[in-house]
Amino acid sequence: MYGLDVRDVGSAALTWGRFGALAERLPEDSVTARSGLSPEEVIWSSLEAQLSAGVIENLRVTNYLLGGLLTAHGAKENPVPLPEPFYRPGVEREQKKSKGLLSLASKMGVERPRPRIT
Repeated sequence: MYGLDVRDVGSAALTWGRFGALAERLPEDSVTARSGLSPEEVIWSSLEAQLSAGVIENLRVTNYLLGGLLTAHGAKENPVPLPEPFYRPGVEREQKKSKGLLSLASKMGVERPRPRIT
C-alpha cells in the first residue's frame, strides 16, 4: 500500500497513526478497499458504471416516448415496450406495475406537474 512495507508498522518509519490514516484514505478502486466486496459490488462501485446505467435508463425512456409519438400519429399501439429500470445491486425493484406517462415520470424522479391556476 502506497509503496510502504507493512512490516514497518509500529516503527518510526510507519507509525500506527499514519498507517491508520493511509488505510482509511485508500482509493475506492484499490485491491485492499475492494477485498471485502462481492464481485457484483466491485463492478457497481465505480462512478462510470452508475452513470452508464443512468444513460441506459434514459435511452429506454426516450425510445418509449418516441414510440408514443408513433401511436399519436396513427400506430395502433406503442411498438416499444414499457421500459424496466436498469438493475443495480442494493436497489430494490418495485413490485407494483403501473402504466402511463405520469408513472413513468415518477419512476425517473420527476414530480407530477401542478395545474396552473389562471
